[in-house]
Amino acid sequence: MVVGVANFMWLFVESGPTGKEAGGLHAATLLLTHPLAMAGGAYLLFTTVFPSMVGGTMRRDTSEAMALVRSSGPTIATTRTGGRFGELRLTWPLVQVEVHPGGVVFRLFAMGNIALDAASIRSVVSGRRFGSRTVTISHSQVGVPPDIRLFLADDSAVTSAIRAIADARPTVVPRPGVGPGLVPGEPQPDKYPLVTKVGIILGFIFGIVFFIVSRAFAAKLDTFGIIWSVALLAILAFNAWTYFIKNRSRW
Repeated sequence: MVVGVANFMWLFVESGPTGKEAGGLHAATLLLTHPLAMAGGAYLLFTTVFPSMVGGTMRRDTSEAMALVRSSGPTIATTRTGGRFGELRLTWPLVQVEVHPGGVVFRLFAMGNIALDAASIRSVVSGRRFGSRTVTISHSQVGVPPDIRLFLADDSAVTSAIRAIADARPTVVPRPGVGPGLVPGEPQPDKYPLVTKVGIILGFIFGIVFFIVSRAFAAKLDTFGIIWSVALLAILAFNAWTYFIKNRSRW
């Protein structure tokens, strides 16, 4: 992945100042390095970066918790939808929701599963987000992202089932490594893994390089060039605030 990104940046910088295309041989190497970089990036995203955005749950063994939730009874309702887990937003149909008498299982595409005990659910609140109907699940279970948001209607079968098991207050499901019962308190954000830190820093550096190089094109592209440069600057500022200020505790 590093080789692919470096080769692309090299070609980009080489072509930028002169306004001429780089040599055909160099450009042709992108046909090899770019797909490899995309495949490597996708692997890191789904195995490390996205799980770190959800929280430590995705990196811990949740098989026991899932088994306990599923053993509480047959599936009451299930659906595929999208949602927000921690800092990670997934669109339909990347999230499968299964409601059992003892809790809810969330299956996140290509990443893993999250098991939420029914007794820890505090509230299930319907609302709207950017025009889409949502359901926000607040809970007290440690190790699970707080305030899970799903793109579901208030009258959907899954929403009704989640409310029903929360009101029933079943026996608390033990969690792996904690023992019987739930530990009260709000979950604490996990530290970014090393590969995520490196990715954030490299992304910030590459963003600065793109901004500097784009200035060479700004005058030639007139209004579009100015818009492009301002958009890059806005993205850099937003990422800097998100990762280095808002989430500085995760470093």
